[in-house]
Amino acid sequence: MLVLIKFDEICLKGNNQGFFVKKLAENLRRLFTSTRVKRVEGGMIIDNLTEKDLDILRLVPGIAKYAPVYHCKSD
Repeated sequence: MLVLIKFDEICLKGNNQGFFVKKLAENLRRLFTSTRVKRVEGGMIIDNLTEKDLDILRLVPGIAKYAPVYHCKSD
């Protein structure tokens, strides 16, 4: 399952915002070892999550909200 993550107050950080985004990505990779984390505008996309992982995801600091997304063809 693909999941889109929106940041919490990380977006309010100044020159060190990149540091906090990288730390969040590292924490997600460590927490969910079989997933891929990709940075997108205003958030991240995580691949290969299960329904059980969503319950864990809501407890991760720095995440404001998340939503499952569906990948479809452009036609």
